[in-house]
Amino acid sequence: MPFLTPYYIVIAPDLRGLGDSEHPKDGFDMKNMAEDIAQLAPHLGYDTFNLVGES
Repeated sequence: MPFLTPYYIVIAPDLRGLGDSEHPKDGFDMKNMAEDIAQLAPHLGYDTFNLVGES
């Protein structure tokens, strides 16, 4: 991420079930995680954004 910050605004949310979040009983799938990001971006003031992930 540090290599991206000179060129982009980098936001690294702790999505449900990932990182330090507890695994939810349901909704722990890519569709819901994508929806979480899609709702977060406009809330932060971004109508368009690029999404990068790692596995």
